[in-house]
Amino acid sequence: MLFFVVASNSFAQTPGLIFDPATNPGDSVLDPNLDGYVSDTDTGFVTNDEIESEIPYTSLVFPADEINNDLCLGPPCGFTDFVQQAVGLEDACQQYLDADDNWLFRMRFSGAANNSKSYSILIDTDQKFGLSGPNADTNYLTGNPGFEIELLLATNFGVYIYDVDGTTTPVLKKSYPGQTNYQRSVALTTNCDDPDYFYDFFVPFSDLTTYFSITPSTPVRIVILSNMAAHTPSIGKFNTVSDVGGTTCSFNFDIIIDDYTPTCDTCPPGLDRTTCPYITSPIMEGATSVSGTSTEPNGTVIKIFKNGVVIGRDTITGGVWSLTGISPALIAGNIIEASATAPGKGESIRNCNAVTVADVCTASLDGSKFTVNAKGVCGSAGAGIPGATFLFMITRII
Repeated sequence: MLFFVVASNSFAQTPGLIFDPATNPGDSVLDPNLDGYVSDTDTGFVTNDEIESEIPYTSLVFPADEINNDLCLGPPCGFTDFVQQAVGLEDACQQYLDADDNWLFRMRFSGAANNSKSYSILIDTDQKFGLSGPNADTNYLTGNPGFEIELLLATNFGVYIYDVDGTTTPVLKKSYPGQTNYQRSVALTTNCDDPDYFYDFFVPFSDLTTYFSITPSTPVRIVILSNMAAHTPSIGKFNTVSDVGGTTCSFNFDIIIDDYTPTCDTCPPGLDRTTCPYITSPIMEGATSVSGTSTEPNGTVIKIFKNGVVIGRDTITGGVWSLTGISPALIAGNIIEASATAPGKGESIRNCNAVTVADVCTASLDGSKFTVNAKGVCGSAGAGIPGATFLFMITRII
């Protein structure tokens, strides 16, 4: 009697070989030349499975290296364990938009298996995320901090599009059943001393436009998850999530999202986001200059905005920036913002330290009507100016 055991290392080992192909018509999307390889030739990968890919995928943005065996659930070095090409090459998931506007994704795992699991792309489309901060999402929920779309690869079932905006109960919008929209192949890397594997899948972007009114030019931010449950979207099912791409199993998605320069068909791909600069305040009416600081290195470009319009630029020198000669002079109510773009990074958000230009006081205060004691600063009736904003300075700190 013969016994057969199917494990991840039983798949064909030629790097680049498609061992589990998509069916027609999706096979020509994921393997355009239909030669049975994801490598650019049918001899397979040799030195770099991203550069030598038949399809020119680019990596998503991750805040840190993706290490193996950092799972919430599931076997280490297996079919839900995201891995990357090498230290500093953070490509646990890659994407590509083809000439027919099919949106392709490639996930890299330490293993492969024939059982049914779920793999999710969570998408933020409105640049709003989290419970607090200048860009908090008004649809924030425990279990969904701000995602609008979930794309799901459910092996042995198909590929699915869900609406998850403001809910923890995903609403199915479109399905591609069977294996028309996904394939599996052998990667070149060997993170756990045996072959890694690619899980590739796609959705037509036209379907996302139909259901969510987004286009390939819409800036989006993405988080990737693997899930031990079969045919299950991850929103609302975090208890069965196996791995979170780019971070440990903490579900602190803000770490990923805040690091993410939004991606789109015209956006620079794969860039970490620059830290937002600081604007020195207060800024008074009549000012013709603004300044601030940054933790980014020399050469970082600062853009200064007035009421949402760029009014000038400067570069960081020694952690400091400034803009002079502003004309016309600033008036009360102007909103001043600044963004930063460090070398090799994407542009920061600009509204994290916004400053509103203040009125210049036209009337003096009677200091005899104010007292400072253990209770704080107290003023007598009639000492204040209606509508005025007070800036109290103690040891020269506002």
